Amino acid sequence: MMTPSHALATTALLALGASLASGCPNAFSTRCADDRECPTDFFCRQGSCRSIRADASTDAASVDRLPDDAASADRSPADAAASDQTQRDALVPDTSRTDVGLPDQRVADGGATSCSRITPGSCGSVSVFRDDFADGIRDQFWNDAIPAGCAMVEQDGALKISGSSVPTSWVSRTSWFSADLTGDAISVQVDWSALGNTAGAYFEFLPPVGSTAGIAYYGGALHAYTWSGGPVEHGTITAPSPTQHAWWRIREQDGNIAFETAADGCTWNAFGQTARPGDWDSNLGMVWLAAGGDWTGNRTFAVDFRSLNMDRPPGEWCLAGTLQDGFAGSQPGPAWLQEKMASSCQITTAGGLLKIDATLTTDDWCGVVTRQAYRLDDVTAKIDLTSASGVSSVLAGLALWVPWRSYAFGRVGDELWVLRDRTQRKVAPYQGQSHLRAVNSGSTLQFQASTDGSTWTPFWSDTPPASFDAVELGVGVQDVGTTTSTTVHFEFDNFNLR
Repeated sequence: MMTPSHALATTALLALGASLASGCPNAFSTRCADDRECPTDFFCRQGSCRSIRADASTDAASVDRLPDDAASADRSPADAAASDQTQRDALVPDTSRTDVGLPDQRVADGGATSCSRITPGSCGSVSVFRDDFADGIRDQFWNDAIPAGCAMVEQDGALKISGSSVPTSWVSRTSWFSADLTGDAISVQVDWSALGNTAGAYFEFLPPVGSTAGIAYYGGALHAYTWSGGPVEHGTITAPSPTQHAWWRIREQDGNIAFETAADGCTWNAFGQTARPGDWDSNLGMVWLAAGGDWTGNRTFAVDFRSLNMDRPPGEWCLAGTLQDGFAGSQPGPAWLQEKMASSCQITTAGGLLKIDATLTTDDWCGVVTRQAYRLDDVTAKIDLTSASGVSSVLAGLALWVPWRSYAFGRVGDELWVLRDRTQRKVAPYQGQSHLRAVNSGSTLQFQASTDGSTWTPFWSDTPPASFDAVELGVGVQDVGTTTSTTVHFEFDNFNLR
């Protein structure tokens, strides 16, 4: 079942103008609606295919699996339609700046001059995505798509993307999680001087629902655009300079989006502007860096990205304790994104309960997920399962996403199960443990259950393939059986992180 927002998510990656695309052998599109649109060993999350391997190359060795007694499964929960979300108030603009574009904010530049830079936003803002590409190691919040025959390395303070392409797709780096662009900006330095007119470099903000917003160099010009099923250009520089337009920035302020360039990463000039796209239901999104050749044949390309968001102090993910929900009202609150991958999926709240009624076939998912990541250091995500019916082939419980791995933990009939990536495992009999939680102990995730919410028993633990300081969480139901149709009713109570 594909919802309207899925249709938006499945549009091809940017193909402005002459439909530029790279395509090293075996390349693929990183946008998706569900896992089935991603290559082997990738799963779909927030509209983007993400690797379940620390090695992100599409031709790398297979990911490790659970023990041999684990039954196989095809997919983990996938993204879908969104609930309404109220936006956070934008940061107060500095109205003293009147030169170009939207109102900007300033911070002292080394205590000497005034430079039009963005001050850090509140927790969970896009300033969490900050990378100088100087250590030669991919940071944990990145997910790469590096087809065979192409290369992406961090070297000499640059993210270097290169290859010899055929017309199929892009070499790209995408942030794992969404962060908030409200009153904030994303910026990067791009060396596109070696591209000429036959290759492109791309810098985009990717909401889980709605149009992308980006700046791209291709065909000898610089473009500001939004994209949803097709490009809408908001500005063009027909003869850009690799030095005068070396820095790119996408900025939100008071419901508007500005597309800006700079020669020094300090003095910014807008060359495009638009109202916030009407199909955005929040200002949350991921960062996407990409490069590739054009559509007309094999092309050799090379692009360097430097200093992503290095013009401000690093941001932080919101503390886990800031997400608490008693499920009041008639719909899930603004922290949640509804995911409906089922022919029938109804999600409501009433009487302090999150209620899910769904008709599922194998692998269908119905539930809610957090719109952005939260810091999960030594805290607990807990959900109380209060009632259920039709549970013999359906897992009901928690879902977690960390870099290169996804998890679901909950009740399936008379058993407790864990799903890790595409593998499922029965871990214990279900004996009334209606309380479920996931605990982060250093670098290990532990899944626990309780009958009374006070005394907890650990049932399974795992060490993710990378260190992590943030996770996305979900609550819902997923069919894990072989039946053609299962009708279920579940009620969840008392979600909190602590």
